[in-house]
Amino acid sequence: MTLFIIVGIGVLVLLAAAYFFIATSNNDPYIKFFKSMGINTKPNNIAYQRFTKLEDDKKTAVENLIRMAYSRNIYIDLDEAMTAATKSINYKKLLDSLQIILNVDPDFTFSQMVSVAKSGYDMEKFARSWADQVNAGLDINFRTALSQIQKGGSFERLVSVSLMAKRSGLEIKEERFIEEGFNNEAIRIIVYALIRSKNACIYMSDEDSAKIDKSNITEYWDTFKITPRLLKDLYLAGKDVTRFTNAMIRAHDAGVRLNFAMVDIFSISDDDFETMVANLIKISGKGLAIDQEDLIRQNISGNNITKLVTALIKANENGLNLDFSEIMKYYVQTGADVVGFVEALQISQKENLGYDKTALIEKSKNSCNIKELVQAVLIAKTHTELNIDRLSIEQHYAKTGKVLNIINIVNTARSQNLGLDFKLACQIELSEKYTLQTALDWALNPQVVEVSPSLTIVTKSGVQVTPKINITVRGKMPLIFKGYGFDILFKRINEAAASEIALAEDHEDVLKTMSEISHNILKKINAEELKKEIKTGTNRATEDQLNEYCAYQLLDVNLYDIEIGKNVKAELELRQAEIESQIQKIKAESDLVKAEADLRIAMVEQYKTGQKPNFNELHKDNLLKEKPKEIGTNYHKTNTK
Repeated sequence: MTLFIIVGIGVLVLLAAAYFFIATSNNDPYIKFFKSMGINTKPNNIAYQRFTKLEDDKKTAVENLIRMAYSRNIYIDLDEAMTAATKSINYKKLLDSLQIILNVDPDFTFSQMVSVAKSGYDMEKFARSWADQVNAGLDINFRTALSQIQKGGSFERLVSVSLMAKRSGLEIKEERFIEEGFNNEAIRIIVYALIRSKNACIYMSDEDSAKIDKSNITEYWDTFKITPRLLKDLYLAGKDVTRFTNAMIRAHDAGVRLNFAMVDIFSISDDDFETMVANLIKISGKGLAIDQEDLIRQNISGNNITKLVTALIKANENGLNLDFSEIMKYYVQTGADVVGFVEALQISQKENLGYDKTALIEKSKNSCNIKELVQAVLIAKTHTELNIDRLSIEQHYAKTGKVLNIINIVNTARSQNLGLDFKLACQIELSEKYTLQTALDWALNPQVVEVSPSLTIVTKSGVQVTPKINITVRGKMPLIFKGYGFDILFKRINEAAASEIALAEDHEDVLKTMSEISHNILKKINAEELKKEIKTGTNRATEDQLNEYCAYQLLDVNLYDIEIGKNVKAELELRQAEIESQIQKIKAESDLVKAEADLRIAMVEQYKTGQKPNFNELHKDNLLKEKPKEIGTNYHKTNTK
């Protein structure tokens, strides 16, 4: 009985509590609103408890969001509504964007759209791009898309690139790119390269590539194509995948099959890879073939493969018996210009100069062009008037590697009668004093030179004159080494100028006759120059002989100005007068001292005899003994009594 009473009381309590809860719920306006919007909640619900603690304006925002979603037939729960409304998200734009997606993807959720909004990404752009990828059947999952935008990437660009890939027949796994850390730009570059390779029929999927037996070199080389994995690895290695793809496509279009090993691709720079492909295409166009491994070895060695290929093509075009291995061997042994080597062999065979491959290799020098030697020998052979033998050419080439320019200058000098032969030209080229072109310029073109130092000369009137003289000269090529230079020539010019100016009465006379003096100096020097050489044996050469050996031909002398100095004659006369005056003064002082001494002696003598000296009488007698003195100068005379 007691048990029934207890159970009855419990039932009554539960019924009372239920009644109270129902009564309370029916009276709560928010719960009524949520129910009307299709959201079932109760006062003791955790979400509802959070809602009741919101500020009034936040509650209003949640209500507005739920009401707006309900009007668009979009179901959201209370938690989602509070998240969107309390995070300062533009929920109108959020709902508009979600509506765009739901039109094509009913499974997309409000919660996913909130995640996009929270990332700060443009919701409308995302919604349109998501709709595009759904319509195109790209099947990009939301986790991949969210990861892309959270990293600052552009989802619409990812969709655009994926769409282009799909249209080209490529199945691109976007999530793999993103998982491997590729950004938008990297994905764009790689996918575009894959699309171009697909269109050019040099594309292979990673799955098909994995089926290839890499240990079978022939099979591996025959299936060398562009794969997504290859381009990813190239990009991560810092390679330009666009340039790589373009080079591969050019090779394919030219019918050249590339079979580079992976290690070669990663070890070769972008420039070198393009260069090798370009040369393979060039060789193929000429109907020739080169082992790609040979090119790679030469490239790794730092050799200029373009020159090697050009040399092979030239050899083939001219019917020379040279293969690529011989050209490589020549370059390795000599380091010289291989194109020049081929051209030299061609000239030698055509002109019958007698140089075969072995001879040219023996005479080749590093950083020199053997073609220059062959051309020089050909000129010497066809221009016998130059009187140049082959041995001299080869000897000088062995020293310097340069002969062609020397022969051209010798030919120019011969046409101008400058007296330059090949032997002298080689001496000039080897000297440190001149260059051959400088020597030729001096011999061909007159040069104006200032005579220095200037010499100071005294005219008849005693006035100092310092002449300013410049001369016009031209080099004598045969005497460039054994002839004397400007130092002696200047001395001879000054000597002739001194003899001419010394004849002038004064500086005014020099000014009036400067042109005549210039002419006389030139005439005097050239007159001596025309004297025949005197045999001297072991004796010292005379001045006349020095003129015979001047390294320059004197063409003109120009006394163009003078500096006027002191009047030496007047200064000397004045100094002479001063000296004579000093002498007379010294003599007068000496006589005075002697007279005073005599007076003192006379006084002493009078003291000795006991007389009182009469100073006035003694002084008078002493003065009467003096003779008249005469002091003279060149300007006036003075008598002293």
